[in-house]
Amino acid sequence: MEVSSAARRFLISRMLLAGMALSILVLRTSVHAQVKELKAKSYRDRVCDFVILVDGTRLTGIAISESPARIVLRTERLKADALELFTGEIQPALANQPGDQNEKLTGILQSRVDQLRIDAPEDLQQIGLLEEVIERLSPGANQAVPPWIIVEIEPKRLKRLETLAPNRRELATLALLNKIDDFEELHWQTVASRLQAIPEAQLKRPVASEQAVPPEVMAERIFAAIDVRLNRATRLIRTGNKFIEEDAKPDMAALLTSLLGDSLNNTLQELLNETGGAAANPVAITNQSNAPLPAAAIRIAEKNNHSSVVVSSFEFDVANGAASVTRQLFRNSKPGGWIPVATTTGSSTTNDVTQEQVQKIEDDPQVKQISGLLSQLSPDPNSLKTALQMGAVVQSALSKADAAFQTTLEEILTARMAVNGTQPTVVLKSMPVKSCPACGDDE
Repeated sequence: MEVSSAARRFLISRMLLAGMALSILVLRTSVHAQVKELKAKSYRDRVCDFVILVDGTRLTGIAISESPARIVLRTERLKADALELFTGEIQPALANQPGDQNEKLTGILQSRVDQLRIDAPEDLQQIGLLEEVIERLSPGANQAVPPWIIVEIEPKRLKRLETLAPNRRELATLALLNKIDDFEELHWQTVASRLQAIPEAQLKRPVASEQAVPPEVMAERIFAAIDVRLNRATRLIRTGNKFIEEDAKPDMAALLTSLLGDSLNNTLQELLNETGGAAANPVAITNQSNAPLPAAAIRIAEKNNHSSVVVSSFEFDVANGAASVTRQLFRNSKPGGWIPVATTTGSSTTNDVTQEQVQKIEDDPQVKQISGLLSQLSPDPNSLKTALQMGAVVQSALSKADAAFQTTLEEILTARMAVNGTQPTVVLKSMPVKSCPACGDDE
């Protein structure tokens, strides 16, 4: 279920407050400098490798092996580059891959369905969603295509493989994992800049392929995703060390004081670090993707009698005009306690927003209330202007985070390779398979 309009406005207002607070503290004597993104003029300016097949088809991605030639391809880009290849060879190959690894997960989900039929037979929505997931996990079912795949190309099918430097490949890998839009076409400096806008604690990095997701953990992901779909999850906004429910009415004055206090403490900490001083009892960063759910959030979830929690948090880089919004999904896995089961991040910069977006935020009644509070704290018009612009950046990042979160829910509920956690590999054989609907499967 997507965030409601009221909750979205509330979240943006809180984020806008943080942007204003930061702008007052950081930009009293300087005007925010917009970052102009570079345009890639050639393949050498980008981060991706490419292969050319003997028939002239060009595939852009991340080379992981030269012999045999293997390349990681983002599925949407693959469809755009070679739709006939995707539908004729790759998609059928994916559909024929075995699904035996999902057997244990299916058993866990079926046990849950059986228990619900005894304890809550009226809960037809949850039972129905679980049965849909079980059906998708069954061998031969029409499974969702993964967001990226590994393609191996046999020598007689390969005409050319072009690779960039390893550091470019590292950027491309990070861009793929962190869902940077159309990173294949971006200048490498633009990719680096967008990655830098993602909070360090939320930046997704490569993990060893042998680290499989246990079926018990995957089951908890599915249970949490169903809770979100059925609106049975607590939704919280994190501001500093505080958690506020998305549908709560904001006390703007109190919230602004809190945000200014948090920002001031952080600024003082940075100054002490720069001058060699030491701050007493520094606050540890706790919003990491693998960090446990704090006690304050657990209390709210328990009050709501919910077993799943969605936490939205945000970070700013005012100097570079960047912001990121992170959504984390937690699940109470009962004897194991609350565990993080999914994390998504949306990032934007001032290059992503228009003046019309800024004006819409400025015209919002709730924002006008905030503006009045801030005008008493900072008479500098640049502070408000910068804060409004950052508010638009946050709104853009929030939209991306929302889209990524919904996509993640879909992947949790429909992913074929749910248990083993590895990406499927498709081999392009020397003689391409020709599709013949009337002939059935033929080699």
